[in-house]
Amino acid sequence: MFSRKLKYCIVALIAVFFIFYAHNRAGYHLSERFLISPGDTLVFSVRDRYGDYFLHRLEPVGYQLDLIRAFAKSQQCAYRIVIEPEPEQRWKSLLKGEVDILVCNIEVDSIRAKYDKQVVSSMALDKASNAIWVTSIKNISLVNAINRWLAQYSETEAHQQQQQKYFVSLMTLPIRKTYASLSPYDALIKYYAERIGWDWRLLASLICQESRFQNDVISKRGAEGLMQVMPQTAERFGVFDLQDPKENLRAGTSYLLSLKKHFSANEEMDETNRIKFILASYNAGLGRIIDCQQFAKSLNKNPHVWEEVASVVPLMRHEVYYAGDVLKLGRFRGDETLRFVETIIDRYQHYQNLVME
Repeated sequence: MFSRKLKYCIVALIAVFFIFYAHNRAGYHLSERFLISPGDTLVFSVRDRYGDYFLHRLEPVGYQLDLIRAFAKSQQCAYRIVIEPEPEQRWKSLLKGEVDILVCNIEVDSIRAKYDKQVVSSMALDKASNAIWVTSIKNISLVNAINRWLAQYSETEAHQQQQQKYFVSLMTLPIRKTYASLSPYDALIKYYAERIGWDWRLLASLICQESRFQNDVISKRGAEGLMQVMPQTAERFGVFDLQDPKENLRAGTSYLLSLKKHFSANEEMDETNRIKFILASYNAGLGRIIDCQQFAKSLNKNPHVWEEVASVVPLMRHEVYYAGDVLKLGRFRGDETLRFVETIIDRYQHYQNLVME
């Protein structure tokens, strides 16, 4: 005689079997990758369309960009945006797994109809944008997460404000799809970016963060010009007129080059991490970032990976750590430096999509 508990277990196992059997017969395969975990990166292919994704006052904005940011934040994951002008290629990238989510029109056009049996769509994002998010049918769990989030987010005040902003307030703006320039100093920026081996749009993102491309800015601490260079730093590189855009860029990029040489000596650090450490050092000073690396190492974190070092920076403000010999330079709040690196890299990634090389 089976016990009642054992009978219930057998019935439950049979039910689970039939659920998975039904999913497989229908062509659905739950992807473990999209039981979304903190730290995942979702790749979105955004339409080359008015209002979805553009620059406004040097910053990336757009209705789709705001939705993507809000969804990624809700899932505690990162995001990356790509733009593929060729419509057919967008769908191929989705099915190859190069793109996780495709933003497209709600109507079933000829291209979508071609792939309709291989994809699954979210609920409509809203009536105004005429858009949905589409994933491979293998990632149905991702669509389920999207729909749960949309059902809640569509009722929030933040979503109502986004609709007002993009479908009413900004409709009169002359929105361009791509941008040939960012500032009157682009030629100089390109010249000095090549000198240090950087994409000019990365250097432009740094300058935007420092001065919004205004050469006459002087900070409370005395930093001057486009790259907010301190006079004593400029003197190290033979620069004495920081109000001259060319000289300011020469001083700022000379300092960047010295930081690059320091971090390039470390063969365990890849280029992506190297850039982040350089940016952090530009903001906080090389000695302070070396301190951060040593502190991370003391906590069994990898001192050559920026995210691991950044994860321990908030601890450096607490007396239990800075009062002893662990931190040579003492207390470090670090919030500004963490935001500095994150904002510049984020803006740079959007500049890559929206600003021509």
